[in-house]
Amino acid sequence: MLTIITLILCVTIFVRLFTYRRKGAQYRRAVSWLATVVMASSGAAVIFILDGRLQVQLLAWPLVILLGVFAAATLQCKGNLSAVMKGPEAWHGRRK
Repeated sequence: MLTIITLILCVTIFVRLFTYRRKGAQYRRAVSWLATVVMASSGAAVIFILDGRLQVQLLAWPLVILLGVFAAATLQCKGNLSAVMKGPEAWHGRRK
């Protein structure tokens, strides 16, 4: 059951970060690289789960909850990873 939840959360994170559009937001190289690493990690987790090489054990439930919180924050901030790290109200990504 936790494996399926992890699969759904990783797909959600990957798709939301992949479909992020800057719309005038400032480009930040470090945040862009971090988003790439997060997408690669969540994509690899999806591939490993579908291939049967990754099974999430019952004792890993705290990590699944953490992944769920990160997925919810990514969705709320519309894929803006900088806003996920700083909070949705702290930085909107547009120059003044």
